[in-house]
Amino acid sequence: MLTVAPSPLVVRIAAVVAIAVCVAASPSLASSPPADLDSPSAFSAGAADSPLRSAAAREALRFAGEPEQAPRGGGDATTRSHEWRPTGLGLGVHTGGFHFGVGASAIGWVSDRVGFEGLVSRYSIGAAASAAGVSASSDFTVMEFSGGVRYRLGSPEGTVHPYLAAGVSLYRSSSSVNVSGYGTSEGTSDSSSNVGGYGVGGLEFTFKSARHLAVSLDLGYYTTSTPFTGLEVGGFALGGAVHWYLK
Repeated sequence: MLTVAPSPLVVRIAAVVAIAVCVAASPSLASSPPADLDSPSAFSAGAADSPLRSAAAREALRFAGEPEQAPRGGGDATTRSHEWRPTGLGLGVHTGGFHFGVGASAIGWVSDRVGFEGLVSRYSIGAAASAAGVSASSDFTVMEFSGGVRYRLGSPEGTVHPYLAAGVSLYRSSSSVNVSGYGTSEGTSDSSSNVGGYGVGGLEFTFKSARHLAVSLDLGYYTTSTPFTGLEVGGFALGGAVHWYLK
């Protein structure tokens, strides 16, 4: 099939006819001076007179093959729809703490700003020493069960979400100490439970190219009583987490 492209003259005539039809349909526009098609403002200036002329200008630009200007106001609805923030339930892993540990964590948002969080983490601390033919080793294990409230600061839009969190923690600690020397060996073990609290401030990052994924970094302060001599639980700590949100 042979396709013939319209000449520039035919396109300009079609544009004039489209404007003339719209002007004839509106008496208020009939008295307006004709637009100069060679002027860059032929359609931009005239389009502001009325919605009818604006529609005619857009139709003429479409015939002429000119791109239509994007509306002002900071982006269209499609761009804004790409903004995503964590909502609903997020499941993931957490690492860090007052002693380096790894565990599972969950966050459930009940509104744009308020959510609940939970954490189960395990810490393992070991030490050994020897002197004068006697050696000693100690192993401590701490299981942390924490729950609290998280509050999102600032605007809920964007990809960086600062937050504050606070809650209570239950620590289940166990210890094992072994002493050997001069042909003898002796070991003891013990366990303890302690309750404490924590406060955290951090940032949660989301990604437009990976919806439902969020990465967070935080700095917190943990407080509780010392379960055993030689084991310090609490203080300032850095942490990080990765969560996958189900919605």
